[in-house]
Amino acid sequence: MRLKYFFLLFSFAGFLFSNLGCQNSPRSVAEVIDGDTLILAGGRHLRLIGIDTPEVRRKIKGEFVYDPQPYALAATEFVRRQLKKGKVRLEFDIQKQDQFGRLLGYCFIDTGVGGIMLNSEILKAGLGVVYVRFPNVKYLSRLVAAEEEARRSQCGLWSQPEITPQAAKDFVGQIRTVKGKVYAVYEGRRVILLHLASSEADFHITIFKDSLALFSRRHIDPSRFYLHKTVIVTGRIRKYKGAIEIIVGCPEQIRLSG
Repeated sequence: MRLKYFFLLFSFAGFLFSNLGCQNSPRSVAEVIDGDTLILAGGRHLRLIGIDTPEVRRKIKGEFVYDPQPYALAATEFVRRQLKKGKVRLEFDIQKQDQFGRLLGYCFIDTGVGGIMLNSEILKAGLGVVYVRFPNVKYLSRLVAAEEEARRSQCGLWSQPEITPQAAKDFVGQIRTVKGKVYAVYEGRRVILLHLASSEADFHITIFKDSLALFSRRHIDPSRFYLHKTVIVTGRIRKYKGAIEIIVGCPEQIRLSG
């Protein structure tokens, strides 16, 4: 019995060690799809988590069409240059892959004089924005600091002018900054919606309730805190059921004006 117990314990330890080793072992990148998606040697897709970058392609009738958004090619080329600096190591968060089977991870590059995190370097260059989904928030503070650096210097995506909620419909699919006053709040079973425009041109900020823990850390109740305040939100503009939205995963994506 003791021998059997020892064998099971040894096997579990070996399994755990091999997985940790796999997580931190050097990886080879075969192809760069865009600023936040890579193909690893072996064919697995890697989605860099904690960030969102402009798309090189868009889907039309089930087919991907080459149609680069502003700064999409710059982000893609930036990633290619960074990957040439050294060996790649991956680190995962709570969820290792998404519903599409892509690996979700942070990419570290050993430059020989220290390491860099590719995810945060993209943000520093202004070629992406913070986009987190709970519970994958291990490096949120680091990513927010990198984005703030780019925003202060107004480089890349941050050099684009703010747009109004009414104009957001003209930029669906793009990463833009929208400024407007929250005139109404809707709270459903899974989401909280902050409405920034009239019903004729509805634009809202979508906050999924599984992200509320991040707002609670800053003592923010989104259903009350933002009402009647002018806010500035940055992210990918999407169209869902006729309405225009930006999905927000953390309070750092929403700034108060003034």
